Amino acid sequence: MYYMEYYLKDILDKVENDEKILQFRFQYKNMLVWPFIRFNVLRIITNRRFNFTSIPKNEFKKTEYIGKLIKCIESGFKSPFFWRQKDFLYFYGAEGNIITSSGRVYHRIYDWFVVEYNVRSGVIETRGQIKYKDDKHVDKRYLDAVDFLIEILCYLNKPSDKDILMADALLDYLCNECRLEISSDEVKRLKNNILFLSKAIRYMDKIFCRLFHELKPKIVFIEDGCFGGKNACLIKILHGLNIKTVEVQHGWVGKGHEAYIHSEFLCGNAEYETYMPDYFLGWSEYWLDKITIPSEKIPIGNPQFWQQYQTFQEHQKKEILPSDYITILWIAFGDNDKNKRFLSEFIKTSDNEYNIRVRLHPALRWLKREYREYEDNERIVIDELDSVYDSLYLCDYVIAETSTVIYEALAVGKPTFVLYSEAAAAFELLDVAPVFKNVNELLDLLHCTNMSMYCNTENRKKYFGDMWKEKFFNFIKIIDV
Repeated sequence: MYYMEYYLKDILDKVENDEKILQFRFQYKNMLVWPFIRFNVLRIITNRRFNFTSIPKNEFKKTEYIGKLIKCIESGFKSPFFWRQKDFLYFYGAEGNIITSSGRVYHRIYDWFVVEYNVRSGVIETRGQIKYKDDKHVDKRYLDAVDFLIEILCYLNKPSDKDILMADALLDYLCNECRLEISSDEVKRLKNNILFLSKAIRYMDKIFCRLFHELKPKIVFIEDGCFGGKNACLIKILHGLNIKTVEVQHGWVGKGHEAYIHSEFLCGNAEYETYMPDYFLGWSEYWLDKITIPSEKIPIGNPQFWQQYQTFQEHQKKEILPSDYITILWIAFGDNDKNKRFLSEFIKTSDNEYNIRVRLHPALRWLKREYREYEDNERIVIDELDSVYDSLYLCDYVIAETSTVIYEALAVGKPTFVLYSEAAAAFELLDVAPVFKNVNELLDLLHCTNMSMYCNTENRKKYFGDMWKEKFFNFIKIIDV
């Protein structure tokens, strides 16, 4: 059992062992509050404990009115309210879009499933600040106008006194009775989030109930369904309409992931389950065995991996001109300051034969500005390729502290090394690939002449499953009656 599993278990024992956490409710329809904020609370605590870089929240600003209004007008003609019936709906964010080898824009997780039942399926994409290309291979619509309307209504209206008292009582319970380490600034942000949700759920309930009544979907797929927030409201609405909800595994999940480890009490609570997806489709049993969630767990496979792996093999067959340099793909995730310190030390200590491609997690691309100090260094490049498999093709080695890319790199035969840390232990990576603690240990690994010992490709099916199409068709048949 790894340290973070103990750490999270200790938190869950404090908060989720009895019904008290479920006594805090919104005034509107007496909805539970904990499913909405659970992930945020746990992530705040683990980010501080393991010094992970937090993803900034886009807060609503008056100066953004015009830009958002223009976006709403542009997307107004592609509203899902213009659809008729859709048997399968997919909710996901544009952040997950990649350019495939064929030049198409695909969501890296969901579009492989969408196209199998294309005529019966519809995609509702959250665009955010992402620049996107409107690809025609799926029927895609947007809710920018709806999101903007909800933001304005929440901004113009005050929360009820009852919800304000509830928010204060809940945060007092978490900080003082459960003794969770939450700073005063974080308490303020959590309170603002709770009060925003207390207003947003009123409008979401009315809008989405109407949408689902018109479209009559049989199954709704929701990206990050277990993360709570607005997704908890969406799932609650769908459960009330007896429409099945599904989340597909998007990346690493395990005993150290806040969204996918729940107490036994919550997993057995019938009311709490109505805020969580009915089904969780994992890549394989390897991952499903590690998580504890109220959803039914089904192994489905990872279509993106197998499609990209086929393309990767085709690339490998092409003749590659010899290079004077050895290229290392450096996956920057987790403790960003630590990553930068180690990178600087490696550049200073290692020979000039090593070039570094620094690849940031998609949600942390905003950190690119923090690597400007390396712009004049010819040995360092910021990797901005859409697909991580394109990045893997260009490198000789992969180095990371915490990332799903470690599993992908090993599966395509790239020698991969893990920087030792509590975070790496939390992500259960210390037994997956060779570990190093400092630059000298890393250089010893890189100088090893027998690199085949680090290219374990036998675990492709263990990590990424197989026969995903057949398994997906079988799953649909179970529900599509």
